Amino acid sequence: ETTDDTEIVLREDGKPPEVIRFAEVDTLRAELEAFAAAIAGTAPYPVPYAEMIANVATFEAVVKSVAAGGAPTAVEG
Repeated sequence: ETTDDTEIVLREDGKPPEVIRFAEVDTLRAELEAFAAAIAGTAPYPVPYAEMIANVATFEAVVKSVAAGGAPTAVEG
């Protein structure tokens, strides 16, 4: 369960909930820095190409599902 940008609650059967906190991160800055490093050739981009394509396909399926009133939609790609 995500409670905010820096905290999650892990719930497992037979165990009390565990609150896990993380340091706040400027994700846009981190993404732009990773992109700049990849363009400069000093580091590979941290998201594999296949994962990028899968994420776009999933987002497109969500858009189609919303347009169809929430009907289940297959992910293509």
